[in-house]
Parts: sequence; C-alpha cells; structure tokens
Amino acid sequence: MASKSQVWLWVGAAMSFVACTYCALWILSAASLASGYCGNEFSLFADEFRCRQVHVAILLTLGFGVLFSYFIWRAVRTVRRSAA
Repeated sequence: MASKSQVWLWVGAAMSFVACTYCALWILSAASLASGYCGNEFSLFADEFRCRQVHVAILLTLGFGVLFSYFIWRAVRTVRRSAA
C-alpha cells in the first residue's frame, strides 16, 4: 500500500504536468496572437505585456517541467525504497 507521501508526490507530479502542458500551449497562443502586434519581436523586457507573454510562458513551462521531473524522481525513489 502506498504511503501518504507517495500519493502526494504522484498528485504533485500530475498537477505540475498539467500546468507545464498549459504553459506550453500558452506559448503557442501568445506567439500567434501577438505576432502582428509586436512585429514578431518578443522580449522579456518589452513595454507591452503582450510582447512579454511568450517569454513569461517559456519560463513557467521550464519551471513546471523541472518541478514535474523532481516529483517523478522523488516518487520513484520512494517506491523503490519501500519495495526494498
């Protein structure tokens, strides 16, 4: 039987995967919506937030991807430790 920590690690992994996928789709959406307005020149330090959205979404995607990897790594380690 899985312990509470194993369950929460898998729940955290699932939630961070959903957030990572959402942010990856946000990259595509923001780039297509702002391409005409920003002239395909996106920058993290642009004056308009619309031109910054692509880079913000990229950073969030990377952050949630790292968090997902951490949760998976910890969950697998916990399962292996409890099986031994």
